Amino acid sequence: MIIDEGLHDVPYVIEQTDLPLLVRSDTRQFLRETDVVEGGRPECFGWWDEKKREIVWSASSAGYDKDKRTLKLQPGEHPALEPTGAEARLLSGKTVALRSSFSILRDRLADYDAERAAKITGVHAKVIRRFAREFAQARSAIIYSGAACAKILHGDLVARAQILMAALTGNNGRPGGGWQEMTFFELDGKILSAFVENVCDLKADDQAGIWGALTQMGQQQAASPTYISGSMMRLQDAGTRSEQLNPAYNDPTLPRSPEQFLKEALARGDVHNHPGSELSSPEIIFNMFGNPFRNSRMGGRLAQTRFRNARLIVDLTLRMDDTARHSDILLPTAAPYEKLGVKYSVAYPPYFHLGDKVVEPLGESKSDWGILALLAERVSAEARRRGVTTVKGYRGRPYDLTRTHERYSDKGRLDPEKILRLILELSPATKGITLEALRANKGVARYTGVSQLGKMWCGTTEDYKVDEPLVAFLDMSIRKRPWPTSTGRQQFYLDHSIFLEVGEELPVHKEPPRAGGRYPLTLTCGHTRWSIHSAWRDLDILLRLQRGEPVIFVNPDDARARGVADHDYTAVHNDLGYFLVRAKLTPGIRPGQVHIYHAWLSTQFVDGRDNDSICPSPIKVTQLAGKHGHIVNEIGWYEVGQNDRDTKVDFRKHVA
Repeated sequence: MIIDEGLHDVPYVIEQTDLPLLVRSDTRQFLRETDVVEGGRPECFGWWDEKKREIVWSASSAGYDKDKRTLKLQPGEHPALEPTGAEARLLSGKTVALRSSFSILRDRLADYDAERAAKITGVHAKVIRRFAREFAQARSAIIYSGAACAKILHGDLVARAQILMAALTGNNGRPGGGWQEMTFFELDGKILSAFVENVCDLKADDQAGIWGALTQMGQQQAASPTYISGSMMRLQDAGTRSEQLNPAYNDPTLPRSPEQFLKEALARGDVHNHPGSELSSPEIIFNMFGNPFRNSRMGGRLAQTRFRNARLIVDLTLRMDDTARHSDILLPTAAPYEKLGVKYSVAYPPYFHLGDKVVEPLGESKSDWGILALLAERVSAEARRRGVTTVKGYRGRPYDLTRTHERYSDKGRLDPEKILRLILELSPATKGITLEALRANKGVARYTGVSQLGKMWCGTTEDYKVDEPLVAFLDMSIRKRPWPTSTGRQQFYLDHSIFLEVGEELPVHKEPPRAGGRYPLTLTCGHTRWSIHSAWRDLDILLRLQRGEPVIFVNPDDARARGVADHDYTAVHNDLGYFLVRAKLTPGIRPGQVHIYHAWLSTQFVDGRDNDSICPSPIKVTQLAGKHGHIVNEIGWYEVGQNDRDTKVDFRKHVA
């Protein structure tokens, strides 16, 4: 509707997005310079000049001359959003017709008028039209997406559609406008102190040295597949494979099975950790970042698979959770108020928050840094005793075990307070902020700058003043610097073979899968209001603010139809099994929905089975794409994830 009524920002779309770029009618892929020019550049893309009636290679392209890359159009350039009669003669001698991705988008949008959108969403067509017009005509409009999209199978399609709407209306790179999921003030010093040797020798005024260290670290990211996606490891050896790859639980429009997509991606090397790799079914498990039994779908199966097969399991933990109960050695870590540190650095409130040590750790617990320092010291000593020196370490690089403690502590110069001071000193976002000043100001200080990391990896952070809000993407919208994509533009058309095969080269609506079987209700999940994830989830004082045990929220009509009254025990079930939980009736839940807040521990359920145990988490086959321009299957960049909020269930009254 925005396009049909001419409410889209044409100059912005032409300059900042891939929508003017040309797509081949035969392959449905972008036209590349290599298609028509001998010795052409593979990542150089073209648009059709409506005045010259010829192809012009976009200066934003990743393969364009490095020193000349820009989003800015030159005088006399006139990209056509919907070219007519555009064609190209290929090196093979064949002539192919060309279309812009914008014209393909218009065709796709023709299937989604307000009336059809109303049937899909349950929102009245008049409301949809009003929203579209007001969003497009607003001086600035922003979509706060949050992390919810990541919890459903087709969440990427939802997010891509949201970002597309923000781009069509010219809101990205505009103060108060755009799309936002979870923005951070990156702390360069935090990364440097974790990955760079001799970090104590870096100085805040040596930007060249810091930049060199960051660049080297970035170049090492793809050096070896020894650092792999946890979701891929669980898919391989955690007993969940048959459910995650079950076609009946996945997108019914897929042209072939998820298993076939996975095998093909592994064979091409697009994703790490193929069957038989050295990281499959590890003999030693060292866990220190949470409770995989809870934060994995069907996590309880770890007890019969990976954890059963391991010779030694060590857990660095706060509480006796499921992972701790299945471990051989427990290393008690100090609680948040018993150690110095910093966690998130979110940009919504642009303030650095210090997590300071208030009391001494109880019992035998120590800070995470202290525990690892002792282990590093012992590893070094044992390596010297056994005469073991160089082994294959992180990402396959050689590592001298006898220097473990020396490298970990930077020759004995590091301790928790020194690390925090380095983070503050080496991070442009906290330049000028000292630990003493933070403590004098109750642990809070306004960020003073933005990150080099963001500029290097994402290109999305911009100049920042302490008396102004942070505005993302100004580098692109104002300075005309290319986006960190293959086309150098906001890229909505993805011409990787998997996206083309499943019809997701552009955002499209797809119905939720029947994950878990053909059942009438959909299990949804939200962040608990009585804890921060699982921290304090089992604390008596907070449990007294609710019903004290796991509870599902159900619509009274659905409960009545099943003979369930408020606070009855119910069995929520599907093909994968069931879990027992109290029912809370509320009209705030729509019919056909069952809702549970997250982070309950399995030990808090009456029979030890939690809600994650019946979530099959089908894999999204497009997340297997890789080695295609900026689509690189890499940890923290683009990888297989998990989902739970599409799970199909039913429930019945439980009689003991």
